[in-house]
Amino acid sequence: MAFLMAVSSVIGRMSIGALFDYFFAPRVSIFAFLAAACGLILMITSNAIWPCYLFAITMGFGSGAESDVLGYLTSRYFGLKAFGRVYAWCSPASCLARR
Repeated sequence: MAFLMAVSSVIGRMSIGALFDYFFAPRVSIFAFLAAACGLILMITSNAIWPCYLFAITMGFGSGAESDVLGYLTSRYFGLKAFGRVYAWCSPASCLARR
């Protein structure tokens, strides 16, 4: 399952970055995180093994997208002048929120 998460994380990073070029970034971000949430709900509510694989794929996709989303939206909404200061607070807060 770790392999599935790693591969889908790389795919998530690349695809989210490409989708940001064509679509409104907050909506793309919502899609990526809802996919991970749906995978989690499916895994929790099912007794079979296949939802665990689907969860690994969707969670990897969401976690890969998270790092791109955080940097992209921080630079767009706060500007490059304040990017370093804001990102320095957002990144540790994001890591703590996962725990």
